[in-house]
Amino acid sequence: MVQFPGLNSQPPLFALFLIIALVFSLGMLLLARWRRSAAIIAIVITLAWVVLLLPDTWQLYRLLVPPPPEAIVEPFYRQMWIRGYIIIFLPVPFLLFGLYLLRKRTI
Repeated sequence: MVQFPGLNSQPPLFALFLIIALVFSLGMLLLARWRRSAAIIAIVITLAWVVLLLPDTWQLYRLLVPPPPEAIVEPFYRQMWIRGYIIIFLPVPFLLFGLYLLRKRTI
């Protein structure tokens, strides 16, 4: 999981992760536009990207499986993590646009 508060304090780190997410997003766009079977693979990969990196998933896990008493659990400050959410959800519009282009091409 990306340490989202670190993205606020270090702009070059945010820029690096943004470039990685943009390259990933363009790959998902091209994959979704290519073929129908490739579009299904792109959907699965994008969903895995979002679910694995989304901090709410980890918060739900912490609620369902309580940590041991000696564990230190940091509080969840949503206002500090906006840049992280941008990086996580960036591939979704690219995927949707690729699916739109695939549909438009097949009609």
